[in-house]
Formats: sequence, structure tokens, C-alpha cells
Amino acid sequence: MDQQTFDFPLVDTINKQAVELTHQRMQIVPAGRPDLAFEITLPKSWANDPSATAPAGDGADWTVLAAMAEKPAPNPPSAEPATIAFTLVTVMWRKLKFEVPLNEWAAMQIAALQVQMHSMKMWGDGRGPVIDVGGSAHGTLQRLEGGEPRSGIPVVLRAMLRCDAQDAFMVWGMSTPQDYPKVAGDLLIAGAYFALTRPVSPTGPEPLQRAAIVEPAVELLHPASWAFRPVNLPAPVPGKGGLDLLLIEDDALRGYVRVKAIDQRITQAKSMDALKQDATEEMASASVQLDKPWADDPDPILHNIPNLTAAFITTGTLAGNPSELHFGVVNRPPLLLCVTALAVPATVNAIACMRTRRAYGLALQTARAVAAG
Repeated sequence: MDQQTFDFPLVDTINKQAVELTHQRMQIVPAGRPDLAFEITLPKSWANDPSATAPAGDGADWTVLAAMAEKPAPNPPSAEPATIAFTLVTVMWRKLKFEVPLNEWAAMQIAALQVQMHSMKMWGDGRGPVIDVGGSAHGTLQRLEGGEPRSGIPVVLRAMLRCDAQDAFMVWGMSTPQDYPKVAGDLLIAGAYFALTRPVSPTGPEPLQRAAIVEPAVELLHPASWAFRPVNLPAPVPGKGGLDLLLIEDDALRGYVRVKAIDQRITQAKSMDALKQDATEEMASASVQLDKPWADDPDPILHNIPNLTAAFITTGTLAGNPSELHFGVVNRPPLLLCVTALAVPATVNAIACMRTRRAYGLALQTARAVAAG
């Protein structure tokens, strides 16, 4: 399908007053799982399909909680009334057990569902970030009144993914290309107005823990699955210190983040080139060889971090194995904080790579000086 044919309207284009007149708020409690109850807003002519799959298993894979479509006319003149579009909205659920960048994890899920992604946006509501995807695929559509499902047909889709604690939810709306212009707004509203009925969870997929050192006094947050240790310098330098975060599984190092703190009241800050050279030499001392010079990191999530001075990325090798390296600097007076990360490439272990990128971004976001006393 030609991706230029389809428009994926933005959330801020929703006419809230019109929605109140044309749509209904539906409350759905999946069978046997009141903890996954949710509300969704759909046109008044739509209904929940009672044949939708009930949640089962441990959430290792996507499970359909509910499926909704347009209701048939009271006395349809034919088995397939022309007034009813081939359009379907499903709500799916699965578990997300580790802290990862939600946009990267969502992209991996969308790819696994064999979707050609045309757009991806990230915005937020009162419960946290929302990953908003427009795309196309080949899917299966069936009207509420029954009949043979149409399988393997081209579809246009709008998918919105969010997380609450370890529960990930995706509102998956799809339509035939010819019907999509009529329902584009409905698919947008369905995803944007989705809400769990339970209170917002106080944590993400993992609890966050505090790590701190006393010289210089600095603290940060890291996912609970990561270990923490202070850096023991062979010759202590006034105004400098650091800590390491390590992701260890099956007695193997899966990810590494180093945070170096420089007290600018005591030690004069170096140029950015000098800081990058320091990071390169520190990696070399750990037997990590860079394949190429540092380049600007294009990750938009990083560049929303307060006080970020610069962020870089490159690749290298550790014991002959490929590695992905990140280096970022934040200036939070009186401290200059330099964060270096070593990750397994996504092509080798996608989840480990994402977990390292998340720990790296979290360190950049939360590292700060600790006030005396």
C-alpha cells in the first residue's frame, strides 16, 4: 500500500465537544481479570464482540482482551449491509517485566506483528507516555453479525501502546483502505481515550532504586535489576568520583553504565573533545576498542533530558564481540556528570540492549548533586 495515501490525524485535532455527541464511553471487564478492566470511547453504533478471546496465560505474548466493531442494522437488507464498514478495534495485553525505552520496545513489537510502520509519535496523558503508530499490514476483519472473516487482506491500522506497572496495553484499530478515511477519527479517539479503571501504578515495570557516592556527593536512580558499585580510583582525585551500574544475568555481563561526577568548584571542566577522549581511554582500559569516532546520538528521547550538554554514540568490540557505546554529558552545577554505557547490540540481544539504553537514559536524567546535611 502507498503510505502517502493515508492520514494519521494528531491527538490535538480531536473535537472533544463533537465526541460527546457522537461517541459512547464503554466499560469493559475482561473475563476473570477485573484488574485489567478499562474504558474505551467508540461511536454509538459500535458494540463489544462477545466472542473476543478472554485473557489467559502469563502475558508472555499479546492476548486480546476485547474486540469492538459497528453493530449491524436492526433489519439488515443483506448479510453484509453496505452501511457497516470493515473496521475493528481490539485491546491487547501482555507483560513487560523490565525497564526499557518504551518507544524502542513498541517499535520491536510492531515489527514482530508484521506491520509496515508509516509514522510513530510519542505523547503523554495522565498515566504516562503513549506510543502512537500509524501503519499498514495484512490482517483479518470480521463484522459483528458474523459471516466469513476476510483474512490476509490489506489493512490500515492505528495502534497506541502504553504501560502501567508490568502491564502493557495496545489499542489496535484497523480498517480496509477504502473504509479508512471514514473511520480515521474513530480509530484515533479509541486509542487516545483508552484508560484503565484502576488507579495509576506508582512504579514502572521495575522498581527504581537509589545509588549514591559521597565524594563528590551525587545520587541517581537505576532499575532494580541492575547492581551498583562505587568506582575505586587507584589514586583519588579531589572533586572527582564515580559509580558503575551492571546488568548481570547467568553470570554474564549484559550491560554496563559508568557515571563520573566532576565537582566544577574544585576541578576545572575539560572541553567536550577532551571528555570524549577520556571516555574512549576508559573503555580502552576495559579492553573495549572503538570501531569509529563518536557521532551525535539522534535519539529524541535523550534530547528531552534537562541540562543535557551533548550525547554521542559509536560501536566497538569487547573480547572480539560487537558492542554499542553511548556517551552523554549533563551539566547540573556544581557537578558535571559524564555517563558512558556499553550495550550488547540489538541484533544480538534486543532486550538487553534496550535495558542498557534505559539505564543510561535514566542515569542522565536523574543524576544530581546531593545537598550537604
